Amino acid sequence: MEPQRSGRLGPSIVIAGAIGSALRWAIGEVMADPTMALLCVNTGGSLLLGMVLAHRRLRRRIWLTLGFCGGLTTFSGYSVLIAERFNDHRYGSAAGIAVGLIAIAGVGFLAGYSGLRWSQTRPRVQRP
Repeated sequence: MEPQRSGRLGPSIVIAGAIGSALRWAIGEVMADPTMALLCVNTGGSLLLGMVLAHRRLRRRIWLTLGFCGGLTTFSGYSVLIAERFNDHRYGSAAGIAVGLIAIAGVGFLAGYSGLRWSQTRPRVQRP
């Protein structure tokens, strides 16, 4: 990123990050299970990130990728869930969360990326 452009992008990244973080908080408040809330925000954010990165016109929308998706998803929440289970000697649960949440978010990213790529490359049917 060029130094000149970063000054103009900074406010939009901060605002988008705040919106993504507020949405993550709201989802956490609505859902009773914090693990499921984390699964939803990380998978949804990863899906959106894949779609944005696959979209030809949105490729340079750093405010959406770094800002909104970065605010929506949370690695720290993921780490806290794992640490809590380790502290409670629930090692199987900790391992399941460690592997499962990353795998599901990865599938979300790949689904968003490949799904949008596929829809952009398939032949268009012309209607009479």
